[in-house]
This record gives sequence, structure tokens and C-alpha cells, in this order.
Amino acid sequence: MRLATAICLLSFLPAFANKVPDSAWQTGTLKDVTQEERSSISGVMNNGQGALHGSDYSVPHYIIETDSYIYEIVHTRGHARKKARMPVTVNGPIKFAIINSDFYLQDEQGQEYKMVVVKKTLKTPPAAQK
Repeated sequence: MRLATAICLLSFLPAFANKVPDSAWQTGTLKDVTQEERSSISGVMNNGQGALHGSDYSVPHYIIETDSYIYEIVHTRGHARKKARMPVTVNGPIKFAIINSDFYLQDEQGQEYKMVVVKKTLKTPPAAQK
């Protein structure tokens, strides 16, 4: 019985290991969301025989502004239509966390999504602009 309980508890560890600690969350402003349309073709052709399959999908790009940086990020599962669109509001506050090189975004329901940073821009301080 103890072995079964231990195995059951260990099976849940990966889910807890990916949870972002509360202290890591920051708040920024979601400035824009755009969709990049993509297509892919897969299959096998051998001397004109075989089959090719195509699919279209979109990759969402999110622009997040903080006091110091502007981030452009994309969803790591952008081709999975069901998970690609998050309930978020442009020009509204958005929570994000950066842990090592991983970027996490939290939607309006508190669901976490792992993202990839495409571009990180340092904002120029107002005193340096002339």
C-alpha cells in the first residue's frame, strides 16, 4: 500500500515542478497581440508516389511593456489552435515571470503558458532622449 501511495505521489511531481513561484510574477502591460499565419507540408514522395499533407496555422505574438523593457513573445505551442489563443486584454495589465531563460505568461483566469522571447528591447530612459 505504501509503495502504491509513493508511486501515485511521485507521478504528480512534474506538474508541481513546473509551477511558477508567486514571488517570480511581475506585472506589465499587454500592448498588442498579432497572429502570424504559417503553413506546413508533410508527407513522403518516392518517384512521384506518396502523399503530401498541408496545414495552416497561426502563431500568436504578444508585445508586453514594462518599466525597463519591451518583450515580443510567442506561444511555444502556437500551432495548437486550442491552446494558441489566451483570454487577455490589449492595453490591460498582464502577469509574467522569467525563470532562467523561460518566459511564462498568465491569462485573465490565472492559467500559465510557457512562451518564447523573440525580442527584448531596452527602453531608452527619458533623460537620454534629446
